Amino acid sequence: SLAELLNLSALAASLAGEAAALRASMEARMWDGNGTGRWCDGACSEVGWRSGVTTSAWMLWLGLLPAASVPAAWSQLAGWGLEGLGDYGAFVFLGALAAFDGDDGSALLRALTKCDAQSWCAMMRDYNATMTREGLYGAGGTSSHPWGTAPLAGVAGGVVGVSQTSPGFATFSVRPRLARLTHATLRVPTLHGFIDVHATPNETRVAPPCGTTATVCVRDGSAPRRLLLDGSPAAAQVADGRHRCAVGVGCGAGGRARRVSLE
Repeated sequence: SLAELLNLSALAASLAGEAAALRASMEARMWDGNGTGRWCDGACSEVGWRSGVTTSAWMLWLGLLPAASVPAAWSQLAGWGLEGLGDYGAFVFLGALAAFDGDDGSALLRALTKCDAQSWCAMMRDYNATMTREGLYGAGGTSSHPWGTAPLAGVAGGVVGVSQTSPGFATFSVRPRLARLTHATLRVPTLHGFIDVHATPNETRVAPPCGTTATVCVRDGSAPRRLLLDGSPAAAQVADGRHRCAVGVGCGAGGRARRVSLE
């Protein structure tokens, strides 16, 4: 994709061919299509067809699972929880949970707020940390490492559900998963300006930077209701069974927030 953006068509074609060959080799040796419907932890015949939590997390996060296998992999992760993964694995784990709407966001919120020995809560409680460190265990790692940003990704991309859908957030989506939270407020810096979000269980307010386009969603309930954009029926909308979304939402007059709600 980067080669295509740089108009290096020959290089893009070569890399695409290498990627296709690598994937075919991985599928032939590492995909347990007749058993669990998951990727094995290595060549299946060499690892006893074992498929662990870490493997499922990486493959779900990277989008390498077929759609039919995603719910089972997500359930495996949610059932395991943020245990024994460390801060490196936590970044991928939270991203994988956010890749599929397996619940209302409870699994994400549980991982972010739990307070056992393997938690950010314990890091602050036991070591008086004022920022998230590289390691979950207090003394490990450094205080200035990209892996320490895992909680930010879990909140922004998971709980609040802000995700870019084209380079530089020229287009993006907002799919909140608030679980038991009554509201969440977030500001995301992009090359186009700040994306400001305020979400409640029944309404999502987003201020898209001018020049960008957003898909803005609210959690769908069991009873059919009208989707509103700024108080009027949304002209363009989509539904995925868990969210109802207004599409093509641009910046508001004077930079005001756009409001998506169900009536």
